[in-house]
Amino acid sequence: MYSGRIFRILALSLLGLLLVQTSGCQSYRDGESRTYGERTDDVSIRTSIKLRIIGAEDVRSIDVDTEVFKSVVTLTGTVRTDEQRQKILAIAREVKGVKRVVDQLEVVTE
Repeated sequence: MYSGRIFRILALSLLGLLLVQTSGCQSYRDGESRTYGERTDDVSIRTSIKLRIIGAEDVRSIDVDTEVFKSVVTLTGTVRTDEQRQKILAIAREVKGVKRVVDQLEVVTE
């Protein structure tokens, strides 16, 4: 009971620490025409979105892929309802640094 919750808190704490450690550097470029700062900002945005989805009761077990390139988030995958889709889109839009969200989520009812 508590071990799952403790593990989740530890994982969130470690990811938060990683975000603090890797954000901001803007001086070098990688092979994808992004500065390292842009790349780490993209990783921070992606991680933040994933953590918020994990923490949201009604959408945490949904299979959604999150890609971020130059602060533009693309969400792909399937959801069970349009309400879940809207919740995930809202989570992504609320993350600091997100410029735009591209919705490629598909509602699949079983």
